[in-house]
Amino acid sequence: AREDERIEMYKSELHKVEERVENAREDYKVEKRGQEEKRKRFQSEIEDLKKEFKERQGTLDSIRAEVEDGNRRLSQTTRSVNDVAHRVSELNSTIETKSDELKALLQRKETLDAEIE
Repeated sequence: AREDERIEMYKSELHKVEERVENAREDYKVEKRGQEEKRKRFQSEIEDLKKEFKERQGTLDSIRAEVEDGNRRLSQTTRSVNDVAHRVSELNSTIETKSDELKALLQRKETLDAEIE
């Protein structure tokens, strides 16, 4: 009888241990599912951030290209302005030369007119 009681007590203890093992397995499965859901959420967030980064990189590349194009056009315009300024300077010099020549001719005419009188 005593032996039967001990066997029943061990069976009861074994059953309690089995229940705890089963509960631990269920807890592990629930925790693992939660971790998997978190991993999927994080993965999704990472993918969203990668897409946003690529979009912003594209925008940045586009802006960079516009700036480079603007710089090229500004450089061309600057060269054109410098060319025109140089030509204006040459023309001013020519005007001064011709003006001096005209003054000399007028003086010569006045001298000749005075001699004729």
